Amino acid sequence: YLVSLLIDRLPGGFLEARYAELYASLSHGLVHFAQSAPIVRALLACLRAFLAALPAEAWAERPSLLELATALVMLCEDARPKVRRQAQEVAVSLGAIPAISRP
Repeated sequence: YLVSLLIDRLPGGFLEARYAELYASLSHGLVHFAQSAPIVRALLACLRAFLAALPAEAWAERPSLLELATALVMLCEDARPKVRRQAQEVAVSLGAIPAISRP
């Protein structure tokens, strides 16, 4: 939970340099803590900062990002209103970033 409050303040280069660790933590957390809405919402905040910090080239170089994007889309249809709303907000905010929204 605390990481979700601080991750926005970390430089993008740091997040990109720690890609492997952050990817592993986020994917593990989204799978193993899926039943805990507060943890999923904190993970979504981390996911937003992590994906926004990555350059457009990262999407082509790292196909594993599609797994996180798929998890995000699935959470946009979650039965829990707060989780669903936050997932939708993350998806919209990432779509507004030109580096990510380009085909």
